[in-house]
Amino acid sequence: MKTIFLIGSETPMDLLLLSLFLKEKPPGELIIGVKRDTSLSWKKVTKVWKVLRTSGTYFVGFNIMLNSKSGLMFMQNDDIIHPSVETMRQEYKFPLFYFYDVNAPETLSIIKSFSPDVIFNHMPQRIRNSLIQIPPLGIVNIHPGLLPEYQGMGSCLWPLIDGAPFQGVTLHYIDSEEIDAGPIIASGRFPIKEKNSVLSLHIKNRVIAAKIANYVINRFYRNENVGAMPQSRGKYHKLPERKSLKLMRSMGHRYVLWSDRKILSGNHISQFDFLDEITGWEWKPYKI
Repeated sequence: MKTIFLIGSETPMDLLLLSLFLKEKPPGELIIGVKRDTSLSWKKVTKVWKVLRTSGTYFVGFNIMLNSKSGLMFMQNDDIIHPSVETMRQEYKFPLFYFYDVNAPETLSIIKSFSPDVIFNHMPQRIRNSLIQIPPLGIVNIHPGLLPEYQGMGSCLWPLIDGAPFQGVTLHYIDSEEIDAGPIIASGRFPIKEKNSVLSLHIKNRVIAAKIANYVINRFYRNENVGAMPQSRGKYHKLPERKSLKLMRSMGHRYVLWSDRKILSGNHISQFDFLDEITGWEWKPYKI
């Protein structure tokens, strides 16, 4: 079985998820695709300025950290996180390709040349029908939030703003161009504790995502029929604005805590709740 795993532009969360995924030794042949960042443009500057005005400097600063080498340095653990996809390739010997636009004809041509059975996706670009139609087993999206409640953006922010009891990850099929709306394959969740930081949710989320992604890929490899549950009507979220983020901070939550550095090395995630068709779509304990 051939699997293509698509990630974003080697952000700390991309590298964390892929590092943990590879440590699980997924079966079959694995090909990695990495989205390259486009060069700075007026459109990108305008977008950042708009977010700065609506969500504030703290939010923008945190997202710069979350998508840059500074974030990787903050949470670096050489035993867990590889510093780049290239270092992973040297260890695990997988084929690797880069792209700017996943839906571009040249990218589709590269993907078709590998004849993938299934594609796993952890990058932010919307996937179009021309790509959806390629893998016979479908495209599995790794969404860093619980669906259908937290479709869209800010899935590690809105649960804190809402005072939700849980945060988690959902693996679902991409069967249309609608965002985060495909049938759910499996979900994992963990309780939100008092004064959890936004970064801590991101880290725990990817630890669980790696476990579930390997669980799902093994089911595909064993030729099991990987069933899915259609989503009930969800709510698409945009990025939160200043008022909502101020409410989050007033409840004691911060973007980053110094203690977040210890989450990976301190075995802070030993169990989470899990559901899929085998659990009868009911939450069951899953031990790591």
